[in-house]
Amino acid sequence: MIYPNVKKLYKYRSILSKSHDDNDGNGFNKYTTDMIADNSAWFSDPNDFSDPFDCNLEFLLRNTDLGTTDAGEIKLWSILEDNSEWETTSKIKYSGVLSLSESPNNILMWSHYGDNHRGICIEYERNAANLLGQDQFTKPVRYTDIYPKFSLEETKGITGDNFSLNNPTYQSLIYTKAFQWSYEREWRVLQLGYPSRSIKLKDVLITSIIFGLNTLQEHKDHIKNIVRKNGNVDLKFKRMIKHNAEFALLIEDE
Repeated sequence: MIYPNVKKLYKYRSILSKSHDDNDGNGFNKYTTDMIADNSAWFSDPNDFSDPFDCNLEFLLRNTDLGTTDAGEIKLWSILEDNSEWETTSKIKYSGVLSLSESPNNILMWSHYGDNHRGICIEYERNAANLLGQDQFTKPVRYTDIYPKFSLEETKGITGDNFSLNNPTYQSLIYTKAFQWSYEREWRVLQLGYPSRSIKLKDVLITSIIFGLNTLQEHKDHIKNIVRKNGNVDLKFKRMIKHNAEFALLIEDE
């Protein structure tokens, strides 16, 4: 298992519904409820990501691939756009991605994904025996300001019968993001053939639920009631508090 020191991964969530689609009928977010009650998680379609560059990197041919010394680089798709063998976009389209974070106390993450500190952060156990510890499916995101560049030969392992999940080119497509996102300290869990659907995390334990600085008591009670009904007696409740001398968040037992 890569990075064995990373024993926990986290998912920031809103408790309240944000739209008709995620409303459980009582104003709560049904996907958050399902994550706790059924130990399931939503695997997103990469085509729905808010970042237009994410999983949408452009391929560039190196001059050596063309047997020419002309200056500059030529976009791969301009050469192969009519070749039906090249199915990279469809491969990515039919991959489901679960985004997690290595950090539970990131101020920006709580603001952006934890409903302005009114939501929760779910803590998952990571070990060599579960999905989060399987290197083939779960890896940290690499942040960069420069597009990866691939040779024509390097792209063959991401198409047709030659497809391999461990192909470096495919890995770069899924696990590379712009450096501006590096504050997220994101890890991604990849499942082929499962875009935009909820999947049960059968072997991954929720070890704690952390409440935000501004989580209302009634919403805490709602979450605790879900856990109580689920029978997870080992799950711990924690909460965020302000550091008294720094711009930082600390975690304490609830």
